[in-house]
Amino acid sequence: MTRIAICGETYSQNLGDGVIADSLKWLLKQADASIEVSFTDFSCRPAYSLKDLADPPKAKWIRQIHRSLAQISLYRKGVVRILWYFSKRKRLSRSWQERIGDCDLMLIGGGKLLMDNNLAFPFKIRELVRLSKSLNKKVVFYACGVGARWSRHGYRLLTGALLDESVRWISVRDQGSRDTLRALFPGKNLKCCLSVDPAVCAAETYGIHANPNSCKIGLNLSAPKVLSRYFAGPKRVFTVKRVKQFWIDLAELLESEHREVVFFTNGSTVDYAFAQSIVAEMSGSKAMRPPVLLERAREPRALVEQLAQCQVIVAHRLHANIIAYSLGIPSVGLIWDKKVEEFGKITGRSHFYLDPFNMDSCVVNERIHEAIITGVDSTHLAELKAFVSGDVKTMLRSMEIASGALG
Repeated sequence: MTRIAICGETYSQNLGDGVIADSLKWLLKQADASIEVSFTDFSCRPAYSLKDLADPPKAKWIRQIHRSLAQISLYRKGVVRILWYFSKRKRLSRSWQERIGDCDLMLIGGGKLLMDNNLAFPFKIRELVRLSKSLNKKVVFYACGVGARWSRHGYRLLTGALLDESVRWISVRDQGSRDTLRALFPGKNLKCCLSVDPAVCAAETYGIHANPNSCKIGLNLSAPKVLSRYFAGPKRVFTVKRVKQFWIDLAELLESEHREVVFFTNGSTVDYAFAQSIVAEMSGSKAMRPPVLLERAREPRALVEQLAQCQVIVAHRLHANIIAYSLGIPSVGLIWDKKVEEFGKITGRSHFYLDPFNMDSCVVNERIHEAIITGVDSTHLAELKAFVSGDVKTMLRSMEIASGALG
């Protein structure tokens, strides 16, 4: 029996990560039913959190000081290093070793994991690879996204991880990530395959189908501070005021056309708090029906079920767009990160992925009407799903650890 440990942000509140993990597991089991799959969370979370608080309460003055100093890059990196070497490393490594100790392959899979988020991911990835090597485990990086901005230390950690002899396979989820990785390692013998995000198979993973009779327009909300944090352009594009007004204007415009509108999020409590603030502000309007905010999804299946009840969605979050696409539901993607734009290219739907500088409710409404009429190209969708399935089988064959069930 082959044992594979899938490592990533599996139990994150952003349930797109959980959908990736579940979809990867489904694809691996489809390739070879005898494979045993387990999950190893980057932060050692044991399961999905049911709590509605993003963080445990902290003293107000400590929080205020930290927020002020966190604007300084040197402070952020210094704090991360101190916490890593003196607190997190030993605890995480011990937990990871227990989880991957009896596996044959460690698969670091899906999501934008190859990024320098103030060294958090680089530290964890380097340690996971080091640990795997010490345990004589093979390592695979599968369908990862790649960030463009790297500190010197982050780059050294990434180099140590990707060029380690235990790493047998590297694939990224889009051409932009592939180009970025090649630019980071010019002249290095770094073989990088091109794959597609496993979540394109979310519908099959959960056995969920889109409601063909739905007339709901789903508005998938993300907190402006999350969008602004990873946006390469000016921060003024994603201010709370601007983003909030955009969603209110769009909802009111759709309501004026007698459309059924529902708000929802990908599960993050930060996103949900922002959604609640919009609903609260709109509830005071006598000119429209009370807005509907779906309950915060607390596990991946619940998120997929919410998406399946929509006729079309509008979303910043990449995996809201991917899951909708998997279900055959058209989406209007709002670009805030290169990864969202890249998915529009992969699916041949770039026309429906809009530049953040043109975040206009009237333009989005026009795209919604177009998306409903044109729908999703079912042939291209089937081809992408077949490609991902075949790619997983190819990866397993290259590891020489799977049974003859692969065919």
